[in-house]
Amino acid sequence: MKSDRIFWAALVLVSIGVTVLVVGSQKDVNNVSAESIAQVEVKDSTARDTYERFYYPNENEVNALIREASKFQEYDMENYMRDQRLPLKENKLRTAADHPPFVTLFSPWASIVRSADAAYQRMETPSPTDVRADAGDRTLSFLTESYRLPTEASSDFHVVLRQGDFVLQPAGEYEADSIDGNSMYDSGRDMKKTKERYIRENGHVIFWVGDQIDFEQPAELVFLFNGKDDYAVYELDFQKFIR
Repeated sequence: MKSDRIFWAALVLVSIGVTVLVVGSQKDVNNVSAESIAQVEVKDSTARDTYERFYYPNENEVNALIREASKFQEYDMENYMRDQRLPLKENKLRTAADHPPFVTLFSPWASIVRSADAAYQRMETPSPTDVRADAGDRTLSFLTESYRLPTEASSDFHVVLRQGDFVLQPAGEYEADSIDGNSMYDSGRDMKKTKERYIRENGHVIFWVGDQIDFEQPAELVFLFNGKDDYAVYELDFQKFIR
């Protein structure tokens, strides 16, 4: 043939996705290059793979999570969830700058670990089918832990998800699961503990992401403490929550 040829140099299937190397290009009658089409297909394939891995870990990955939970003792589950906290990216809090909230992504992977741990606590052996049940497709669930002084009791909390210029509102109102009026700031490994006593409020928020969030790109969760000028920004990198 006289037309340019496209050589696929490699097509390697690995557990974390598909990598395609395209060499050369070919023009069709509409003057659209086969190379540009291939690049779009590769991008779409990668995005689907990240999304699917986040919500649908394969059997080997699920079994690895079950084995991890089987070794938990005492506070291991608590420490595991602490590791799911989003890193604080920007602290623009006015009244709570020294005790910013903690935001934890309750991912399908974390859901599997917690379900497996609960089964072992009941002296049961979990199966992959049992622990997958709680994973929710196209939703993002976050656990929040905020601290405020008694003088800040009127603070109005709100949480939004942001990616670029797109801002997503939660599927429902911010809800507090529990309130403790005499707590120390539980900074763990992140910040130095203080003797100050706070009102601790544990809550959760859920987002319906649909097709609007690109799982290949980082997003941000914005915790509005008391209005749009009093906030903290947390980094959400989906790649860090799959293995």
